Amino acid sequence: MEGLESLLSAITDQSQAEVETIKESALSYADQKREETEQALASYRAELERKAKIAEEDLCAKRRIDANLEARKILLDAKRDILSRVYRKVMDKLLALDPKATLSLIDSLLVRYADKGDVVLLADGGKAELYEVSTLPVCKERGLTVKLDKEVPNGFVLESAGFRRDFSYDALVKEVQEKSEMQLSKRLFD
Repeated sequence: MEGLESLLSAITDQSQAEVETIKESALSYADQKREETEQALASYRAELERKAKIAEEDLCAKRRIDANLEARKILLDAKRDILSRVYRKVMDKLLALDPKATLSLIDSLLVRYADKGDVVLLADGGKAELYEVSTLPVCKERGLTVKLDKEVPNGFVLESAGFRRDFSYDALVKEVQEKSEMQLSKRLFD
C-alpha cells in the first residue's frame, strides 16, 4: 500500500503542479488580455476624443462661416437699401424741380441729344409748358416739333425716324443708376 500511497501522492503532487501551472498561465493570460483591453480602450478613447475635437472644430468653423455669410448678407442688404434710397432721392429731387429748373433741364438735354427735325413729346401735365419749351433756342435752331403726350409721365421723349429716346425722370434715373452703379458698388462694397 505504501507504493500505492506514494503513487497517489506523486499523482496528486503532479496534478497540483499542473493546476498551479495552468492557474499561473490563466492568470498571466488574463493579465495580458486585461492589459491589451486597457490599451485598446485607451486607444479607442483617444481616437474618440480626437474625432470629437475635430467635429467640434468643424462645427465651430461652420458656425463662423455661417455667421460671416449672414453678416455679409445683412451688410449687402443695407448697402442695397442705401443705393435704393440714393436713387429715390434723385427721383424726388427731379420731381421737386420748379418750372424754371425743369425748363433748364429739358433745354440742356435737348442741346445735347436732339437732332434736326426731331419731335419732342412733352409730358402733359408736367411742370414745363408747351409754349416755353417750343420757344427754346435749341428748338428753333434744330427745327424741333414740340407736342404734349399723356403717355409720358414726366420729362419728355425724343422721337426721330425709327428712333425713340426716353427722357422721363424714371429713364434718366435708371441711366444714371446704370452708369454709376459700378462706381458706387465699388465704393460701398470694397
